[in-house]
Amino acid sequence: MRNAGRRRSSAGEGTLTRCDGTVPERRLCDSTSGMAAGLARAILCASYGALLLFLLLTEDPSRLIPEEWELREAANRLEPAAHLILFAPLGILASAHTTPARRKLGFALAVAFAITVEALQAPMPGREPQWTDCMASLVGLGLGAGVCWMLRSIRYR
Repeated sequence: MRNAGRRRSSAGEGTLTRCDGTVPERRLCDSTSGMAAGLARAILCASYGALLLFLLLTEDPSRLIPEEWELREAANRLEPAAHLILFAPLGILASAHTTPARRKLGFALAVAFAITVEALQAPMPGREPQWTDCMASLVGLGLGAGVCWMLRSIRYR
């Protein structure tokens, strides 16, 4: 039922026609802009993943904040929510693919990334993996995917 409403045209072997008999117009820019968007998404996802690795595998990320800003104590109090906040954009990026199969693959890779980051903290001095952090990361991924789903459903109304 994947091609319901479409049938082969007599115009050519690989040409599909719509139900009304018209042939959809194909443009070169459609495929190249789709490839460019996919490449940009992959670069953005990899860059954000590298930033997450840096922040989550640093011995004490609050040391990155200058002492003059007087935000270190606030950063330490917000540390449990940081996983949720940091992984939500990754959930959006992973779920922003056009096909359902790619969305599932992207989300599965993001979940594997979240679990791997927690496991990599075990041998780090000053860091230890915690189930609460892992769960907060997974909830952040789910929230990001939910936002992406809502935006997609609004767009296609």
